[in-house]
Amino acid sequence: MKTKLTTSVVLAATAIACGASAAPAAAVSVPTFGIGDQKPTMFNDPLFRDLGVRRTRIFVPWNVALVPGERARFETWLTEARGAGTEPLVAFNHSREAQCPRKNCRVPSVKQYKRAFLAFKRKFGRKVRVVSPWNEANHQTQPTGKNPKRAAEFYNIVQRYCRGCRIVALDLLDSGNQRRYLRTFMRYAKKKPRYIGLHNYSDVNRRRTSGLKRLISEIKRDKRLRRTQIWLTETGGIVRFETDSGKVPFRFSPARAASRTNYLFKVAREYRRNVRRVYLYQWNIDTSGNRFDAGLIDENGRKRPAYDVVKRYRKYFR
Repeated sequence: MKTKLTTSVVLAATAIACGASAAPAAAVSVPTFGIGDQKPTMFNDPLFRDLGVRRTRIFVPWNVALVPGERARFETWLTEARGAGTEPLVAFNHSREAQCPRKNCRVPSVKQYKRAFLAFKRKFGRKVRVVSPWNEANHQTQPTGKNPKRAAEFYNIVQRYCRGCRIVALDLLDSGNQRRYLRTFMRYAKKKPRYIGLHNYSDVNRRRTSGLKRLISEIKRDKRLRRTQIWLTETGGIVRFETDSGKVPFRFSPARAASRTNYLFKVAREYRRNVRRVYLYQWNIDTSGNRFDAGLIDENGRKRPAYDVVKRYRKYFR
C-alpha cells in the first residue's frame, strides 16, 4: 500500500509540473436549443412543458411598443413565456400591413426606428434581454432586403441603447445574397457583433450545409467577426411549404420533416464550435391552410413524428 501511494503521489506531482498542456483539450458542448412560435398557447401545452424548454423566440412588428393592439398581443405572449420559465429572444420584423416586395414595403427611417426601440425598452426592457434588430434582414419579404446599410444602422441603435443585452446583430436567411449582404452590413456596423443569426431552412431540408459553411467562412475572413458566435435563430424540418406564386417545393410530409429535424441535430453537433444556439420553428401552424408549416404538432394538438425526434434530444434544451 505504501509503495502504491508513493507512486501515485509522484505521478500526481509530475502531472502538475507538466502544467495544463498535459491535459486533453476540453470538449465543446453541444449547442443550446430553444423553440420559437408566435402563439402564447404553446407555453401551456403539456407536450411543450414535457420538453423542458428554457429558450424561446418571437418576431414582432418593429413598432410593437407604439401600436396598442400589437403591444397587447406581445404582452400576452411575454407573460406566458416568462410564466413558463423561458428566456425570450425578440426579433423585430416588418409592420403587419407591409406586404414586401409588393406594397406598403417601406423601411423605417433611423429616427423612426430609434423612437420605436426606445419605447420598447421603456416598456419591456427589464423582461427582454435578448434582441435581434431585424428578422431575416436579407430576404425580399423584408423592407431591409436590399438595404444592408439600414439593417446595420438599426443594429447600431440597439447596441447603443440596450446595454447588457445579448444582441443578434444580423439575422440572415441562407440565400444567395447572404455573403454580399453581410459584407455591406459590416461596413456600417459600429461595434463587433457577438452573435449573428442564420435561418438555414434550405440547408436542413435539402440535407446540406452550404449556407452555414458560407457564413463560417465569412466569419473566418473578417477579423472583426473572429469571436462571433452563430445562432440558428430559425430552423427545422418543413412539413409543407408553398411559395407566393403557388409552387410547392416541399409537399406535405410529416415523415420527411422528422427526418430533416433529426439531421438538424446532427449538424448542430458537428458544427458546435461555431453554432452555439438553435431555435426550432415552429410549435404548430399559425392558421389552417397556411403556406408554411413546420409544426412539431398539428393544428389539432396531436404530436407529429418530429416531436418524438425532438424529445429524444431534450437534454439539449438547457
